[in-house]
Amino acid sequence: MKTKQIMILGSTGSVGTKALQIVEKNPEQFRVVGLSTNTNVKVLAEQIMKFKPRYVAVTDAAARAEFVKYKPPFVQVLPMEELSQIKVDCVINGMVGISGLKPSMNVLKNGSTLGIANKEPIVAAGRLMREAAERYGATIIPVDSEHSAIFQCLKAGQTKDVKKVTLTASGGPFVDYTEQQLATVTPQMAIKHPVWSMGTKVSIDSATLMNKGLEVIEAMNLFNLPKEKVDVIVHRESVIHSFVEFIDKTVMACMSMPNMRLPVQLAMTYPDRIDSFVESLDLVKLGALHFERPDLKKFRCLSLAIEAAKLGETACVAVSAADEIAVAEFISGRIGFNDIARYVEKGMSYARGNKVGSVDEVLSIDETVKKYIRQVMR
Repeated sequence: MKTKQIMILGSTGSVGTKALQIVEKNPEQFRVVGLSTNTNVKVLAEQIMKFKPRYVAVTDAAARAEFVKYKPPFVQVLPMEELSQIKVDCVINGMVGISGLKPSMNVLKNGSTLGIANKEPIVAAGRLMREAAERYGATIIPVDSEHSAIFQCLKAGQTKDVKKVTLTASGGPFVDYTEQQLATVTPQMAIKHPVWSMGTKVSIDSATLMNKGLEVIEAMNLFNLPKEKVDVIVHRESVIHSFVEFIDKTVMACMSMPNMRLPVQLAMTYPDRIDSFVESLDLVKLGALHFERPDLKKFRCLSLAIEAAKLGETACVAVSAADEIAVAEFISGRIGFNDIARYVEKGMSYARGNKVGSVDEVLSIDETVKKYIRQVMR
């Protein structure tokens, strides 16, 4: 594999740091050109000294001012809009929230490979992103264990021959809780996922199962599938990351030990593969795999996201936007765990049905719904 020029947006977060660990283990394979953070300028400065990128972006204005005291002379600080327009072989987008949409579209317009872990842009504008990739000859590789698995399984056939795609869910930390117990959940409890090590927002979305609902919408958008062909089951071991059934009843499953480094690395090396420092899967040692249906009544966020997928694109934008605000309010302690679903439902009722026509329209709906949710929370 030739040396690839890599850019990592959100380099100080969970996905970004994993990407840099892969670079560190394989220095002959990758050259880091650009990095970005929102507020964590101290860690960014440490990454700069280790990986020597030429360009960086700091998206928070106050943090950007603070970064002056850390900035080494060989680094050029750019606005995110300009950083994301620099053409490289692969960009890993590990940002959080809808703010990652415009940078992602810039990468696709360059015809580059976009390894994306940033959920909200795919949920809100995944069709627009897929169409942009087709138009500009870019490649979207999902940096998410479930969608990376589907991406790999689909290499065994054609999308037109897919009967069903099944996303697996660990169930999160509260899969066995009663509805009454869920009302007592705190942010500190919610971020302790039993299987995966993730960022705060996605950990809480995993606890509510909103994450799995958003993944249903992502699968539809990424792989051009109708809702009827996307299913969810709970698989607590998180060894089968997803599977695809074709019309001849053949089922392709993607299996490995649960480790986010694998989908990150695949996005960075695709179409090649290199050795990873991940534990091999030992099925004999594991002994058994278990599967069950999710409780849609208890985990209402999952059912609401599935309902949004049926309603249409503006509803999907609304659900994603409302969840972003509700999770932030839960983290701050201003609302309870079960209130997240209540505000997501309010957001979904605000926008229904029709397709979105542009990135600007997506961002407008997103901001309108967020403003509405903030008002009803007062």
